[in-house]
Amino acid sequence: MKTIRILFASVLLTLVLNACTIQGSLPSESDKADSSVSDTSVSDQKEHSDTKSNEEIADLPLLKKLDCIGTDAMIDAVAEADDYVIAVLVRNNTVENNVLTVGYTVMMVDIAKDEIVSRFDAGDNDQLLGVSREENAILLDSEKELVSLYRQDGTILRQFPVDSAVLQYRREDDCLYTLSGTIIRYDLNGSGKTLVKMASDNVLSDIDTKTNTGILSVGSVLDTSPDLFEPVLYSFSDGQVQRLMQLDVFSEYYFCDEGLAAVRQANDYTDYPESQLYLYPTSQQPRAYDTGGQYRLKQMTRSGLFIGTLPSYAEKNTACPVILIDARNASFANISELGEKDIDSVKYLSESGLIALTVDEGMNALRSLYLINPEKADFSQKLKASEPEKRSQQPQYSCGDHLKAQREKADALEERFSVEILIGNEIKNAVIGSDYDNISVEEGDFYLTEEEQCHAIDITLDKLERLMSLYGKTFFERFHDFKGEGGLRILLVEKVNSNSELFDAYAYAQKHGGWLYMVLPVVADDEARIDGTFHHELWHDTESYISMYENDAFDFEEWSEMNAAGFQYRMVQKGYEEDENGEVYALTENKDPEKTCVVNKYSCVNEREDRATFIEYLTEDPQTLKWSSDLSEAAEYSTMKDYYFTFPFLKAKYEYMKQYTDKYFEGTYWPFSFSEQQASSDE
Repeated sequence: MKTIRILFASVLLTLVLNACTIQGSLPSESDKADSSVSDTSVSDQKEHSDTKSNEEIADLPLLKKLDCIGTDAMIDAVAEADDYVIAVLVRNNTVENNVLTVGYTVMMVDIAKDEIVSRFDAGDNDQLLGVSREENAILLDSEKELVSLYRQDGTILRQFPVDSAVLQYRREDDCLYTLSGTIIRYDLNGSGKTLVKMASDNVLSDIDTKTNTGILSVGSVLDTSPDLFEPVLYSFSDGQVQRLMQLDVFSEYYFCDEGLAAVRQANDYTDYPESQLYLYPTSQQPRAYDTGGQYRLKQMTRSGLFIGTLPSYAEKNTACPVILIDARNASFANISELGEKDIDSVKYLSESGLIALTVDEGMNALRSLYLINPEKADFSQKLKASEPEKRSQQPQYSCGDHLKAQREKADALEERFSVEILIGNEIKNAVIGSDYDNISVEEGDFYLTEEEQCHAIDITLDKLERLMSLYGKTFFERFHDFKGEGGLRILLVEKVNSNSELFDAYAYAQKHGGWLYMVLPVVADDEARIDGTFHHELWHDTESYISMYENDAFDFEEWSEMNAAGFQYRMVQKGYEEDENGEVYALTENKDPEKTCVVNKYSCVNEREDRATFIEYLTEDPQTLKWSSDLSEAAEYSTMKDYYFTFPFLKAKYEYMKQYTDKYFEGTYWPFSFSEQQASSDE
């Protein structure tokens, strides 16, 4: 499987950091001051009279195991309190009369003295989110979606409900952020403020409140392949989302002081023999390094420290099982004292500069807590610099020599319309990751002769030229990102084979790796029409493009309000022809203005197919339907739009979709804005 690789040039980070310095909804320094909790009961908290100096923390050895927690506790989470105290959530299992009882305890631990300062019981569903700057432990009851602030004596200072159980505490801001769906900031007094409304199927994996940027995993609830959930770099400002860059689906991304860091992990099933570390500093070319082995790199610190561990399948050699990488200086240190223990989680204690590790001690042992003191590490070994991998400009597969003339014709169309067209065996260069197999005309089941292949591709390219002319070059140019990369990639195939039990396809559209794909079978008949198919699939790509920039566009609930009472989507494609639902609500089956809300039975599959089929028929000339028993009455109207407008639900859908095409395509989306004659002259 060939991976699409992306190079982040210096312009990316320059744009990102410039875009993100705009003061928006994420907190400014004054916001942080306003959001701090003032409560007289805070003075009741236990005072620590034996405050340790930074020098005492610095005297800790390179590696220290904290023994005070004991050997009968399983560590679930660690949180930073101040420069010498951390909070630890532990799970205690007790067996009495053959009955297992599980209890949870929060411990405040002095890491310099290795002793428990205070402890209190937590609930069965509690998650430790952090410790506030006023030294209150912050716990989330994930079942009740309730946040509790605990004093160190175990009494509850405050409780408040939250709208999402996926929360992250940011100590630098002293507030909570949701990391799924709509982004909400919760101050610790319980007040919440919606920052950005996201689509429900987008997951925010990380945000950087200093630069107002975030990393989203963007996908769809109907996508079945996990690699369709792709990371995208966004900026957030004033409740708006701006898509900055499609990220590499095979890399993990972290924010750091230098801007952005990426890790491409070594594994035994791709062509990455060694893990690679990328740094993208401001106004500089990205730097890339090999870690020198099959290390799995784990969560980094803000300043750029990584923990690297060898996985179980790695070759056992002279390499140390655990290393500490300083990305700023491209160096690393061996942590041989840990041996081959499995590191479960990493927590950087920013105020002390220490790194807390929870370590699995073995099959029959519980998890232990270790501290690494980077100040005592010997970073004398250097990482090996490597060249950042660029997205390949040369295809791995090429079409046969007999298709040379067709390739030249496709090249001319690419230049004219700012798209990419793959023919013959070139289609195998597109690894889309869908439930469909694309069959090349050169290797297909129809056993086309070379002459027949040339003829079919020629005809299809001619039809594409006419159809793309309706939109014009400026429309297709919008599909590129801000660096001019990506865009629309059209694959001309012999046929499409489905691997799904739920869906079949003659043609399909797909977003993947920064590209919008349209997969079309070639036609060998001069009279054959691919118009409806082209417009249908192009709408899917258009909708994907709009959704990249406005995540709640085409909201399911809003769209469903434009369907008649009782209508429901099938969510399964196969067998749609027998759908009785379509017989009641489809325009091709029933002309009742009070019930007609979709075009045909295929529109009943799901809301996305509803919109694409809506466009497919909207682009028709009503006269072509004159002899159609399904929609023959449309011939009485000059355009399909006029015919649609006689049905209130269809009119509402037209106006709903038009608001987005007007906003993002500014009059270049043909079915809503252009006549065929106008579009044809737009070169």
